[in-house]
Parts: sequence; structure tokens; C-alpha cells
Amino acid sequence: MQAKRLALMGIFAAVAITLSILENALTAMLNFAVPGVKIGLANIAVVLALQYFGGGSAAIIGAIKACASFLATGAVTVLWFSLGGTALSVLGMVLLHRSNKFTLAGVSALGGFLSNVGQLAVMILLSGTVEFLYYLPVLTLFGVGFGFAIGVIANLVCRNLRLGGTAAR
Repeated sequence: MQAKRLALMGIFAAVAITLSILENALTAMLNFAVPGVKIGLANIAVVLALQYFGGGSAAIIGAIKACASFLATGAVTVLWFSLGGTALSVLGMVLLHRSNKFTLAGVSALGGFLSNVGQLAVMILLSGTVEFLYYLPVLTLFGVGFGFAIGVIANLVCRNLRLGGTAAR
């Protein structure tokens, strides 16, 4: 069973890295109108890891995703923003998921919001100014919306895959 878990974690990590690279390419090509807003496609793998293996595995996939983003861009700030957003996001999603009162869409919506809060916190720490908080309402709208959509997609994947672990809610 441990070998199967390790293999699935490798697959989830590969999916996260692939989706992150794809999203970065799409973002660059489409020149999205709202600065700093990303869909968060790689978080599908993080949510799946949370659902099937728990918070520790979700944190590992999130950290791998953050490091891969750094390696793809070479920008240290990308690493800090990604780690800040991922850490807060995963923590919140783990706590909400443990309550067994929310669907994956609800859990992921919180994750989308907290990811933006974590990234704003890094921005405030790096810049020394809290003025970036004015952007929180815009980021909240997109973070919750895209987070919800990511959760819906993750739930559809759970319903169509038989991987063991926790059943999709």
C-alpha cells in the first residue's frame, strides 16, 4: 500500500508541476487583465492530495509546486509568494476539511482566498507597507471564485477515479 501511495503522490506532484507550467504559459500569452490573478490550476493536485492522503501530503504537493514555480521562473520572489500563499492555504483547507462539513469546492474556495492573503502578507513583509491591502477585495473575489471552481474539478476527478482513500464528498 505504501508503494501505491508513493506512486500516486508522484503523479499528483507531476500533475501540479505540469498544470503550473501550463498556467504560467497561458497567463503570459493571454495577458490577464487583473495583475496578480491566476486561476490556480495546479491546486487541483493539492486538493486531491488533501482528499486522498490528508494534510501532510497536501502540504508536500504544495511545496513541490512552489519549488517548481521557482525553478521554472528563476525568481526568488516567486518562491516566497508561492510558499506564503500555499502554507496559509493548505493550513486553512486542512482545518476546514477535517470538520467534514464542507464539500471540496468549499474547502478549495477557502484555500483560494487564503492563498491570496498569504501572498499579500509576503508582499507587505517585503515592501514594508500595508497599502497593498487595498487589493484584497479584488483578490478575494477571484480567489474564492477560482478556488471554488478548482474544488468542483477536484470533486469530479474524485468521483471518476478509484484511488482508495477518502470517498469524494
